[in-house]
Amino acid sequence: MKRFLAAALFALLSATAQHSGAQAESWRWSAPHQRKIVIAALKAATDCIAERSRTHPDILEAYRNRNLRSIIETVWPLCASEIDRLSREYANLNGWGAGYAFIDGPYKDDLPRAVLARIGGELDRRALEAQQGQENAQRTADLLRDRMYGCTRGELAKLAPSTETAEVLTSAALTICRQHVTDFIEAQLGALRMKFPNVTSETEDRDYRARLARTIREWVLADAVRARAEQNTAPRRSNPEAKPGGVPNDRLGNALVACLEVVSDAQKDKISSNQRLVEMMAELCRPEIEGLARGMFLADTSVPLDRARERALKFALEQASRMVGVRRRV
Repeated sequence: MKRFLAAALFALLSATAQHSGAQAESWRWSAPHQRKIVIAALKAATDCIAERSRTHPDILEAYRNRNLRSIIETVWPLCASEIDRLSREYANLNGWGAGYAFIDGPYKDDLPRAVLARIGGELDRRALEAQQGQENAQRTADLLRDRMYGCTRGELAKLAPSTETAEVLTSAALTICRQHVTDFIEAQLGALRMKFPNVTSETEDRDYRARLARTIREWVLADAVRARAEQNTAPRRSNPEAKPGGVPNDRLGNALVACLEVVSDAQKDKISSNQRLVEMMAELCRPEIEGLARGMFLADTSVPLDRARERALKFALEQASRMVGVRRRV
Protein backbone atom coordinates (compact mmCIF):
# COMPACT_ATOMS: atom_id res chain seq x y z
CA MET A 1 0.00 0.00 0.00
CA LYS A 2 2.79 2.40 0.91
CA ARG A 3 4.53 1.57 -2.33
CA PHE A 4 1.35 2.38 -4.26
CA LEU A 5 0.89 5.73 -2.50
CA ALA A 6 4.53 6.66 -3.14
CA ALA A 7 4.23 5.80 -6.83
CA ALA A 8 0.98 7.77 -7.13
CA LEU A 9 2.49 10.79 -5.41
CA PHE A 10 5.55 10.64 -7.68
CA ALA A 11 3.34 10.48 -10.77
CA LEU A 12 1.28 13.44 -9.57
CA LEU A 13 4.36 15.57 -8.89
CA SER A 14 5.90 14.66 -12.26
CA ALA A 15 2.73 15.63 -14.07
CA THR A 16 2.55 18.92 -12.20
CA ALA A 17 6.19 19.70 -12.96
CA GLN A 18 5.72 18.90 -16.65
CA HIS A 19 2.65 21.11 -16.81
CA SER A 20 4.47 23.99 -15.09
CA GLY A 21 7.49 23.57 -17.37
CA ALA A 22 5.31 23.60 -20.44
CA GLN A 23 3.67 26.80 -19.27
CA ALA A 24 7.10 28.36 -18.65
CA GLU A 25 8.35 27.32 -22.08
CA SER A 26 5.19 28.62 -23.66
CA TRP A 27 5.75 32.01 -22.03
CA ARG A 28 9.47 31.96 -22.85
CA TRP A 29 8.96 31.26 -26.53
CA SER A 30 5.86 33.34 -27.13
CA ALA A 31 6.32 35.35 -30.33
CA PRO A 32 5.76 38.86 -28.91
CA HIS A 33 8.18 38.27 -26.06
CA GLN A 34 10.84 36.73 -28.33
CA ARG A 35 10.54 39.58 -30.81
CA LYS A 36 11.41 42.00 -28.03
CA ILE A 37 14.46 39.89 -27.20
CA VAL A 38 15.53 39.87 -30.86
CA ILE A 39 15.09 43.65 -31.16
CA ALA A 40 17.22 44.18 -28.05
CA ALA A 41 19.93 41.86 -29.41
CA LEU A 42 19.76 43.59 -32.79
CA LYS A 43 20.27 46.99 -31.16
CA ALA A 44 23.15 45.75 -29.00
CA ALA A 45 25.00 44.21 -31.96
CA THR A 46 24.53 47.25 -34.20
CA ASP A 47 25.47 49.67 -31.42
CA CYS A 48 28.66 47.70 -30.83
CA ILE A 49 29.64 47.76 -34.52
CA ALA A 50 28.81 51.46 -34.81
CA GLU A 51 30.90 52.35 -31.77
CA ARG A 52 33.87 50.25 -32.91
CA SER A 53 33.61 51.83 -36.36
CA ARG A 54 33.42 55.33 -34.90
CA THR A 55 36.75 54.91 -33.13
CA HIS A 56 38.53 53.14 -36.01
CA PRO A 57 41.53 55.22 -37.23
CA ASP A 58 40.48 54.90 -40.89
CA ILE A 59 36.81 55.77 -40.44
CA LEU A 60 37.02 59.29 -41.93
CA GLU A 61 38.83 58.08 -45.04
CA ALA A 62 36.25 55.32 -45.49
CA TYR A 63 33.44 57.83 -44.94
CA ARG A 64 34.85 60.17 -47.60
CA ASN A 65 35.12 57.22 -49.98
CA ARG A 66 31.57 56.09 -49.09
CA ASN A 67 32.97 52.70 -48.14
CA LEU A 68 31.91 52.03 -44.55
CA ARG A 69 31.65 48.33 -45.31
CA SER A 70 35.45 47.96 -45.23
CA ILE A 71 35.53 49.36 -41.68
CA ILE A 72 32.56 47.21 -40.62
CA GLU A 73 34.32 44.08 -41.80
CA THR A 74 37.40 45.07 -39.83
CA VAL A 75 35.56 45.64 -36.54
CA TRP A 76 33.14 42.70 -36.98
CA PRO A 77 35.22 40.25 -34.84
CA LEU A 78 35.27 42.77 -31.97
CA CYS A 79 31.50 42.41 -31.62
CA ALA A 80 31.41 38.60 -31.96
CA SER A 81 29.53 37.97 -28.70
CA GLU A 82 26.78 40.46 -29.55
CA ILE A 83 26.43 39.06 -33.07
CA ASP A 84 26.32 35.47 -31.80
CA ARG A 85 23.57 36.40 -29.34
CA LEU A 86 21.57 38.05 -32.11
CA SER A 87 21.94 34.94 -34.26
CA ARG A 88 20.74 32.65 -31.44
CA GLU A 89 17.76 34.80 -30.49
CA TYR A 90 16.70 35.20 -34.11
CA ALA A 91 16.88 31.40 -34.54
CA ASN A 92 14.81 30.93 -31.40
CA LEU A 93 12.10 33.06 -32.98
CA ASN A 94 12.28 31.81 -36.55
CA GLY A 95 13.71 28.31 -36.36
CA TRP A 96 17.01 26.51 -36.58
CA GLY A 97 19.39 27.95 -39.20
CA ALA A 98 17.43 31.19 -39.57
CA GLY A 99 19.88 33.14 -37.39
CA TYR A 100 22.90 32.50 -39.59
CA ALA A 101 20.93 33.29 -42.76
CA PHE A 102 19.70 36.55 -41.25
CA ILE A 103 23.15 37.66 -40.05
CA ASP A 104 24.91 36.79 -43.29
CA GLY A 105 22.18 38.29 -45.48
CA PRO A 106 19.76 41.10 -44.61
CA TYR A 107 21.57 42.18 -41.47
CA LYS A 108 24.98 42.59 -43.12
CA ASP A 109 23.44 44.24 -46.17
CA ASP A 110 21.77 46.91 -44.04
CA LEU A 111 24.66 47.53 -41.65
CA PRO A 112 26.30 50.47 -43.51
CA ARG A 113 22.99 52.34 -43.40
CA ALA A 114 22.37 51.46 -39.76
CA VAL A 115 25.90 52.42 -38.70
CA LEU A 116 25.72 55.68 -40.62
CA ALA A 117 22.39 56.50 -38.97
CA ARG A 118 24.13 56.22 -35.60
CA ILE A 119 27.42 58.02 -36.27
CA GLY A 120 26.84 59.99 -39.49
CA GLY A 121 26.34 63.31 -37.69
CA GLU A 122 29.61 62.99 -35.81
CA LEU A 123 31.45 61.94 -38.98
CA ASP A 124 30.11 65.01 -40.79
CA ARG A 125 31.44 67.23 -38.01
CA ARG A 126 34.82 65.48 -37.89
CA ALA A 127 35.16 65.59 -41.69
CA LEU A 128 34.50 69.35 -41.67
CA GLU A 129 37.05 69.89 -38.90
CA ALA A 130 39.57 67.76 -40.77
CA GLN A 131 39.01 69.74 -43.98
CA GLN A 132 39.53 73.01 -42.13
CA GLY A 133 42.69 71.62 -40.56
CA GLN A 134 43.96 70.51 -43.97
CA GLU A 135 43.30 73.92 -45.49
CA ASN A 136 45.07 75.66 -42.61
CA ALA A 137 48.03 73.30 -42.93
CA GLN A 138 48.30 73.98 -46.67
CA ARG A 139 48.08 77.74 -46.14
CA THR A 140 50.87 77.48 -43.59
CA ALA A 141 52.99 75.50 -46.05
CA ASP A 142 52.32 78.08 -48.79
CA LEU A 143 53.38 80.92 -46.49
CA LEU A 144 56.58 79.08 -45.60
CA ARG A 145 57.21 78.42 -49.29
CA ASP A 146 56.91 82.12 -50.10
CA ARG A 147 59.17 82.99 -47.16
CA MET A 148 61.73 80.49 -48.43
CA TYR A 149 61.67 82.00 -51.92
CA GLY A 150 61.92 85.47 -50.47
CA CYS A 151 65.05 84.38 -48.64
CA THR A 152 66.69 82.67 -51.64
CA ARG A 153 65.87 85.51 -54.02
CA GLY A 154 67.21 88.04 -51.56
CA GLU A 155 70.45 86.14 -51.15
CA LEU A 156 70.81 85.63 -54.90
CA ALA A 157 70.45 89.38 -55.42
CA LYS A 158 73.38 89.89 -53.05
CA LEU A 159 75.47 87.12 -54.59
CA ALA A 160 74.74 87.77 -58.27
CA PRO A 161 77.50 90.39 -58.77
CA SER A 162 80.13 87.72 -57.99
CA THR A 163 81.84 85.78 -60.76
CA GLU A 164 80.68 82.40 -59.46
CA THR A 165 78.51 80.12 -61.55
CA ALA A 166 74.76 79.87 -61.12
CA GLU A 167 75.22 76.43 -59.53
CA VAL A 168 77.52 77.89 -56.88
CA LEU A 169 75.13 80.78 -56.26
CA THR A 170 72.27 78.28 -55.88
CA SER A 171 74.17 76.19 -53.33
CA ALA A 172 75.13 79.30 -51.38
CA ALA A 173 71.57 80.66 -51.31
CA LEU A 174 70.15 77.29 -50.23
CA THR A 175 72.78 76.97 -47.50
CA ILE A 176 72.01 80.42 -46.12
CA CYS A 177 68.26 79.76 -46.26
CA ARG A 178 68.43 76.10 -45.23
CA GLN A 179 66.18 76.53 -42.19
CA HIS A 180 63.49 78.15 -44.33
CA VAL A 181 63.85 75.29 -46.82
CA THR A 182 63.51 72.67 -44.09
CA ASP A 183 60.51 74.43 -42.57
CA PHE A 184 58.72 74.48 -45.91
CA ILE A 185 59.46 70.84 -46.77
CA GLU A 186 58.27 69.59 -43.38
CA ALA A 187 55.16 71.79 -43.49
CA GLN A 188 54.30 70.53 -46.97
CA LEU A 189 54.82 66.93 -45.88
CA GLY A 190 52.67 67.61 -42.81
CA ALA A 191 49.88 68.97 -45.01
CA LEU A 192 50.08 65.82 -47.15
CA ARG A 193 49.90 63.56 -44.10
CA MET A 194 46.92 65.48 -42.76
CA LYS A 195 45.02 65.10 -46.01
CA PHE A 196 45.98 61.45 -46.57
CA PRO A 197 46.99 60.12 -43.14
CA ASN A 198 47.25 56.46 -44.15
CA VAL A 199 49.08 56.84 -47.44
CA THR A 200 52.66 57.76 -46.68
CA SER A 201 55.22 55.50 -45.04
CA GLU A 202 58.70 56.35 -43.79
CA THR A 203 60.17 55.35 -47.16
CA GLU A 204 57.60 57.39 -49.09
CA ASP A 205 58.21 60.36 -46.79
CA ARG A 206 61.92 60.26 -47.60
CA ASP A 207 61.15 60.06 -51.32
CA TYR A 208 58.73 63.01 -51.06
CA ARG A 209 61.32 65.12 -49.21
CA ALA A 210 63.98 64.25 -51.80
CA ARG A 211 61.71 65.11 -54.73
CA LEU A 212 60.65 68.37 -53.16
CA ALA A 213 64.27 69.27 -52.37
CA ARG A 214 65.27 68.59 -56.00
CA THR A 215 62.42 70.72 -57.25
CA ILE A 216 63.38 73.56 -54.87
CA ARG A 217 66.95 73.43 -56.13
CA GLU A 218 65.71 73.64 -59.73
CA TRP A 219 63.57 76.67 -58.81
CA VAL A 220 66.47 78.43 -57.10
CA LEU A 221 68.87 77.55 -59.93
CA ALA A 222 66.47 79.09 -62.44
CA ASP A 223 66.33 82.20 -60.26
CA ALA A 224 70.14 82.25 -60.08
CA VAL A 225 70.49 82.04 -63.86
CA ARG A 226 67.98 84.81 -64.24
CA ALA A 227 69.72 86.97 -61.62
CA ARG A 228 73.09 86.54 -63.38
CA ALA A 229 71.49 87.37 -66.74
CA GLU A 230 69.96 90.55 -65.33
CA GLN A 231 73.38 91.57 -64.05
CA ASN A 232 74.98 91.13 -67.47
CA THR A 233 72.25 92.42 -69.79
CA ALA A 234 70.02 95.43 -70.04
CA PRO A 235 66.45 94.89 -68.87
CA ARG A 236 64.22 93.65 -71.64
CA ARG A 237 60.57 94.37 -71.96
CA SER A 238 58.53 91.22 -71.63
CA ASN A 239 56.29 90.27 -74.51
CA PRO A 240 52.67 90.28 -73.27
CA GLU A 241 51.69 87.98 -76.13
CA ALA A 242 54.16 85.28 -75.13
CA LYS A 243 52.53 82.02 -74.09
CA PRO A 244 53.78 79.53 -71.51
CA GLY A 245 55.46 76.73 -73.37
CA GLY A 246 58.77 75.74 -74.84
CA VAL A 247 61.18 72.95 -74.03
CA PRO A 248 61.46 73.62 -70.25
CA ASN A 249 57.68 73.36 -69.83
CA ASP A 250 57.52 70.25 -72.00
CA ARG A 251 60.17 68.61 -69.85
CA LEU A 252 58.49 69.64 -66.61
CA GLY A 253 55.08 68.61 -67.93
CA ASN A 254 56.43 65.18 -68.84
CA ALA A 255 57.93 64.85 -65.35
CA LEU A 256 54.55 65.67 -63.84
CA VAL A 257 52.72 63.13 -66.02
CA ALA A 258 55.30 60.47 -65.11
CA CYS A 259 54.76 61.21 -61.42
CA LEU A 260 50.98 60.93 -61.79
CA GLU A 261 51.35 57.57 -63.51
CA VAL A 262 53.59 56.21 -60.74
CA VAL A 263 51.22 57.37 -58.00
CA SER A 264 48.19 55.99 -59.84
CA ASP A 265 49.79 52.55 -60.20
CA ALA A 266 50.82 52.52 -56.53
CA GLN A 267 47.53 53.72 -55.02
CA LYS A 268 44.74 52.56 -57.35
CA ASP A 269 44.14 49.34 -55.39
CA LYS A 270 44.09 51.17 -52.05
CA ILE A 271 41.55 53.92 -52.87
CA SER A 272 38.03 52.89 -53.88
CA SER A 273 36.91 56.37 -54.95
CA ASN A 274 38.37 57.52 -58.28
CA GLN A 275 37.80 61.17 -57.38
CA ARG A 276 39.72 60.67 -54.14
CA LEU A 277 42.50 58.95 -56.10
CA VAL A 278 42.75 61.96 -58.43
CA GLU A 279 43.13 64.27 -55.43
CA MET A 280 45.81 62.03 -53.95
CA MET A 281 47.73 61.88 -57.23
CA ALA A 282 47.82 65.67 -57.41
CA GLU A 283 48.86 65.97 -53.77
CA LEU A 284 51.70 63.46 -54.02
CA CYS A 285 52.90 65.13 -57.22
CA ARG A 286 52.83 68.63 -55.75
CA PRO A 287 56.62 69.10 -56.22
CA GLU A 288 56.26 68.42 -59.96
CA ILE A 289 53.20 70.68 -60.18
CA GLU A 290 55.09 73.51 -58.54
CA GLY A 291 58.06 72.89 -60.82
CA LEU A 292 55.82 73.17 -63.88
CA ALA A 293 54.26 76.37 -62.52
CA ARG A 294 57.69 77.92 -62.02
CA GLY A 295 58.70 76.90 -65.51
CA MET A 296 55.58 78.51 -66.96
CA PHE A 297 56.25 81.67 -64.98
CA LEU A 298 59.86 81.91 -66.10
CA ALA A 299 58.86 81.29 -69.72
CA ASP A 300 56.43 84.21 -69.58
CA THR A 301 56.83 86.64 -66.70
CA SER A 302 53.66 88.46 -67.75
CA VAL A 303 51.78 85.52 -66.21
CA PRO A 304 51.66 85.93 -62.40
CA LEU A 305 53.13 83.01 -60.46
CA ASP A 306 49.81 82.34 -58.71
CA ARG A 307 48.09 82.13 -62.09
CA ALA A 308 50.80 79.77 -63.33
CA ARG A 309 50.21 77.58 -60.28
CA GLU A 310 46.48 77.46 -61.05
CA ARG A 311 47.19 76.41 -64.63
CA ALA A 312 49.68 73.77 -63.56
CA LEU A 313 47.24 72.33 -61.01
CA LYS A 314 44.45 72.29 -63.58
CA PHE A 315 46.73 70.46 -66.02
CA ALA A 316 47.64 67.92 -63.31
CA LEU A 317 44.01 67.27 -62.36
CA GLU A 318 43.01 66.87 -66.01
CA GLN A 319 45.81 64.38 -66.61
CA ALA A 320 45.04 62.46 -63.42
CA SER A 321 41.31 62.36 -64.24
CA ARG A 322 42.06 61.05 -67.70
CA MET A 323 44.24 58.30 -66.25
CA VAL A 324 41.59 57.00 -63.85
CA GLY A 325 38.55 57.74 -66.01
CA VAL A 326 36.98 60.61 -64.06
CA ARG A 327 35.09 63.29 -66.00
CA ARG A 328 35.88 66.70 -64.54
CA ARG A 329 33.58 69.69 -64.76
CA VAL A 330 34.70 72.42 -67.10
